[in-house]
Amino acid sequence: MATPKNFFVNFNFYTEVIEIFEVVVLAAGNGSRMGDFTSHLPKSLIPLNGIPIIDYILKKLFYLDIHRIIFVVGYQKDKLINYLKENYSEEVELVFVTNDQVERENGYSLFCARDYIKGDRFLLLMADHVVDTEIYKSVCEMAEQGDIILATDSIANLTDPEEATKVLLKGNRICKIGKNLDTYSAIDTGVFAMSKTIFSVLEKLVTKQYKIGISDLVTQCIKDQMQVLSCDVSGYFWMDLDTKEDIELLLQQLAVDEENTESDEIL
Repeated sequence: MATPKNFFVNFNFYTEVIEIFEVVVLAAGNGSRMGDFTSHLPKSLIPLNGIPIIDYILKKLFYLDIHRIIFVVGYQKDKLINYLKENYSEEVELVFVTNDQVERENGYSLFCARDYIKGDRFLLLMADHVVDTEIYKSVCEMAEQGDIILATDSIANLTDPEEATKVLLKGNRICKIGKNLDTYSAIDTGVFAMSKTIFSVLEKLVTKQYKIGISDLVTQCIKDQMQVLSCDVSGYFWMDLDTKEDIELLLQQLAVDEENTESDEIL
């Protein structure tokens, strides 16, 4: 994962405003791999130098022209809802949807949001993925080309390759997706643009199986010969925060960025 200089410190470098549809943020999980970090907090509120993870995500997202964000919440939901209302209700319309069956995984969380999406297309994000604005922008620019557009990284430097979701490509078409692919072309960054056409597929999955991941949805859409495309974002920063070690790596990057900022000010 490539990191632009001062990525985390300077929230004002990006001047172009991109108009975008609704955003769905999946934030229901219990963050069990974080250990005691999430014993009293949802993962998205874990502080990084005093700033919750969700702030890093939203500050970058707001460089697009966002008017409405649907949060699917579950574990420790009241703390996240209260924080977001207190800090963001004047900036954007906030909608909260509860997933009362978090164990059914993130595909089911998306299913819970189906009746709250007003437009034909939406941006789908994970509440524990910190992402460069350019990734959001690139996916949005491709949004009308397919039923699912997934931002992929072919040069990702992974801390835990076994846990990464891989994709096999033919051109820019996604042929396969999953954590256990032996042959793959790129890594799933967790940023999607989707059409509401996917909900007919997701509804069938929900009736057939208890646990549904987003990868299950993508796989079924491929089988149904829907347009499932890759958007190559190789070289832009993104990071999936699954463990305490991931948090430590991000804190190290913050320290480097602060040093770079101080050096720039001196020069």
